[in-house]
Amino acid sequence: TQKRPVLFGLGRAAREVIAGITEHGRLTQKRSTRLGALSGGELKRVLLAQALVPAPDLLVLDEPMNHLDAQGVSFTEELLKELRAKGVTIVITLHDLSHVRRVADIVTGMAGGHRMFSGPPDEVLTADSVIKLYASGALPEELP
Repeated sequence: TQKRPVLFGLGRAAREVIAGITEHGRLTQKRSTRLGALSGGELKRVLLAQALVPAPDLLVLDEPMNHLDAQGVSFTEELLKELRAKGVTIVITLHDLSHVRRVADIVTGMAGGHRMFSGPPDEVLTADSVIKLYASGALPEELP
């Protein structure tokens, strides 16, 4: 943690953490770039990296792969898998089922504030359950 005021600059420990994150995030060459000069994908990686300092036990993300190119999606999925392997609990909202299938251990389908299904992706993401989930006017008791 940073023990001195930021206006005096970052301490050595904070600089080391930032260096590690920028290397891991493939942003080393952008370390001194202003946030406003970063691309949307680069900014998303910086914000995700910021959420990892200090190392969290729980990470809550809302659509972390929206508007990313293939490289950004790949990087984010890789990072999420690494964090999960380290024991970090990750709660993510996603609408793209291809992302869900690649990163989720447990999927919970929600509609109208109600839980429609929950379980491993291979078991609960059936064609019928997904169609019913996204069907307009679907009522919770109509779904599996």
